[in-house]
Amino acid sequence: MPLRLKEFLEIEGEIAVWITEDSENLLSKLQLTDEEQILIESMSDRRIKEWASARWLIHYLSGREERAICLKDAFGKPYLVDSPFQISVSHSLNYTAVIAAPYKVGIDIQELVPKMERIATKFVHPREWDYIQKVVEPLEMLHIIWGAKEAMYKAWGKRKIDFKRDLCVPEFQWDGTSVFCQASLQSANIRMHFDVVAKKVDAFMLVYVQEKTRYVE
Repeated sequence: MPLRLKEFLEIEGEIAVWITEDSENLLSKLQLTDEEQILIESMSDRRIKEWASARWLIHYLSGREERAICLKDAFGKPYLVDSPFQISVSHSLNYTAVIAAPYKVGIDIQELVPKMERIATKFVHPREWDYIQKVVEPLEMLHIIWGAKEAMYKAWGKRKIDFKRDLCVPEFQWDGTSVFCQASLQSANIRMHFDVVAKKVDAFMLVYVQEKTRYVE
């Protein structure tokens, strides 16, 4: 398996990034259920590759002999049947990233692209612009802010979150390789705080979050 990165979280859990194999080879390893077979028949080739790569990587991390079935809840958030672990998945080109832990987590992997500077006004809050504007070349930091917000959104998993207004990434120092920082989700009566880890993996930015405090609804 073309595994690019595999790490244990400081608190129980794991992350992994791998370069996706041919979808036919992946599907042959998964031993699909009848329901899964019907599901993938409606997918495009690209979507099948993403779907299969995520499920195989989740199974690889689990270390289980029998694969846990991965479904989606009413909000589209993936979950594992008969497992206490929560999961999050991300794709960019032929890279797949997965995080799994027994608490709320989220992950994002994104190719480093100039487009991020053009769309930044859609997700960067004025308080984040205050420190972004101090940076001569902010492209990688913008990818970190985007990735952290996307990962928090996935960890929350219930939609109706405004990336610009409700998700906050306080100032952090980026050394061009990796960073540990904090972030939060605050909307109505929701209060969630996260540890954030970002690191460059080849030409991609990998960002994942781990919940620090539980939310109140």
